[in-house]
Amino acid sequence: MGAVRILTSIIAWAFVCTAARRAAASLALPQGWAAYTDEKSGKQYYANRETGATSWEPPSGFSAPEEAAVKGDRGDRSGSSEGTRADVVASGGATGISMSKPAATAVEGAAEEADGQEASEAAEVVYASEGPDAGWALVDTFASLRKACALDNARVIITADLVFDSHILISGKTVTIKGAAGSSRLRTHESDATNFFKLTNNAHLTISDLYFVGGKSDHGGAISVEARSSLVADQVEFHNCFAKIDGGAVRAKKLSKVSLTRVIISDCVSEWYGGAVSGTDGSTLDLSHVNIIRSNAAHDGGALYVAGAKGNTGAGLSGAFSNMTLTAVRLAGAKATYKGGALFVGENSLVVVRDSQIEAASASMGGGAVRRGRAHSCPAAQRFVRELRGREG
Repeated sequence: MGAVRILTSIIAWAFVCTAARRAAASLALPQGWAAYTDEKSGKQYYANRETGATSWEPPSGFSAPEEAAVKGDRGDRSGSSEGTRADVVASGGATGISMSKPAATAVEGAAEEADGQEASEAAEVVYASEGPDAGWALVDTFASLRKACALDNARVIITADLVFDSHILISGKTVTIKGAAGSSRLRTHESDATNFFKLTNNAHLTISDLYFVGGKSDHGGAISVEARSSLVADQVEFHNCFAKIDGGAVRAKKLSKVSLTRVIISDCVSEWYGGAVSGTDGSTLDLSHVNIIRSNAAHDGGALYVAGAKGNTGAGLSGAFSNMTLTAVRLAGAKATYKGGALFVGENSLVVVRDSQIEAASASMGGGAVRRGRAHSCPAAQRFVRELRGREG
């Protein structure tokens, strides 16, 4: 019994010591910060409840109490402390604080590497601390971009050219990404068949000032949007992207929405539908001041392909219309091996065209400029064809 009492006393005292250390650390932290213990490693880390930032190191302006602040049953206390200040970094003219997320406690729930890699070696997410971009994450590596995109309502600035070795999945989250001054160039390894982003489960991605090169995927060579998700792109370029099935640059499917403004798409290819952009199964596409050059589809819709849902496809999609609006869009040099050299308008779909033009489009089996599907009459497409014929003389 005596041994049991001693063991119980030791456990209770350890609990008290841990609580005391945590309380002492939390009291000294800046507003919004709190200290926690990582369950996997037993190490203490810090988290900001307002921004979601986490760090193994104390936040700027705080000196952590020594680990031995509470010692033994004699109650020794040490009044001295040595805290390690987080590095202050400058990138693109903005100043931020290095926030290295503990791999086992980051919001995305990624575990630490099995080889016991130290947290300080993990990818960092740096946050701008002042200026117009205060609170935005500043990333200069693919790993740090992936970490930042795992947070809901993330706002990210890419400060360097990045190479993607896999796509970033955004599921059910809202993310905003922009390039630093001048467009940031994003590309894939030549040997990797991957696109850049896949959006699903009501995800929302807004991008600007980015330059995509060389994406490859079955669906959406650069970006795939599905399951009621949305993509908003402004001042973005897509070059040399490839889709095996649909959407050489961008694919929208299953009640999703895509808005492209001041976008350039060049030399993108699909082996089936929509050499540049495709939208199906009740999706909505809005293109404004978009320039699509030398896109190619090995089946229909050399540049653009739109079609609604046919029959009972499940998920509430039966008979769902797809809609496309083109405003000040230029389609130049598009080619389809089958139908619709520039634009293919399929069943259960509606296209509205304003102030747009087609140049040097071709298709081997009909609709050198525009081809509409058999089962759905599309007045907008018919008017578009009549306009073009009128211009040709």
